[in-house]
Amino acid sequence: MKPHQLRAFVALAEGGNLAKASQRLNKTAAAISKSIRELEATFNIELFNRTAKGMTLSDGGRVLLPRARAILAERTRADQELRMLREEQGALLRVGVTPAVSVLIAPELIERCLLRMPSIRLELHEYPRDQMAQRLDDGTLDLALHGVPSYLHQDPEQRDGLLYETELAVVARAGGPLSEARSLDDLRHAVWIYMDSRGHQQAYIDECFQSAGLEPPARFLVCSAAVLAMSMTLQMDAVAIVARPVADFYRGIAVLPVLPEPPSLSVYSLVRPSVAASALVEMFLSVARDALKNQAGRPLAIHRQASLQA
Repeated sequence: MKPHQLRAFVALAEGGNLAKASQRLNKTAAAISKSIRELEATFNIELFNRTAKGMTLSDGGRVLLPRARAILAERTRADQELRMLREEQGALLRVGVTPAVSVLIAPELIERCLLRMPSIRLELHEYPRDQMAQRLDDGTLDLALHGVPSYLHQDPEQRDGLLYETELAVVARAGGPLSEARSLDDLRHAVWIYMDSRGHQQAYIDECFQSAGLEPPARFLVCSAAVLAMSMTLQMDAVAIVARPVADFYRGIAVLPVLPEPPSLSVYSLVRPSVAASALVEMFLSVARDALKNQAGRPLAIHRQASLQA
């Protein structure tokens, strides 16, 4: 089983026919076919169902595909880390963040990592929390930073590492008509912006209203893009739930004391098992822990003069 055979297999599986696989790898169809035949001979099983319309994965092919992707990702990772040890440019670290974390974790953290590891290339990708494990397992990400609000009542996975804890707050535009709200009753007719597309945030607010003897908000919208959601909160006189440090340090946001017991947000790191001991990942996490240490819930580089509308 050789790397070029696995690359041919993945390209054909994703392209669905030899022409697309050939174009993607810049190889002839005959070369792609030869690699597939060699791979099938190695495993003594057909990897594709061949039809007049193209080629689809067989049961054996479906078993092999995620493993082939992971093997190729690991080969790429090994090459990048060895190049980093030789102090060459090009080592890549792919970090996933959830929307809540992307707003909370300030650029200073990334800046510190680049100062500590000047030879690497850093990629940041925003995904919903429930997609993180899949992205890590298939090699798309090396490391994920995700936030878990306390109202989910979920225990972290065994491979999660706690990095940061802070409070969540209900916010609105400072000086706007909602900024004087002091109870949920004052927000019955407000537009609520939920940043959780899975509905957990809305379910929590609905429960808060019901516990106060009120009907849940009838006016709401869902926006999983955190920066856009915050911008709309400021411009629409809407209400949102954000990490308290964001509310305290961004200009133009007012914290509304409408929840008797505000929920908390815990930020965890989640690492792909096969790269858990990676020098890149360990160095990034070391910088993150140092940067967040003794912050007591304060974001690193969110200044009072910063504007969400920039």
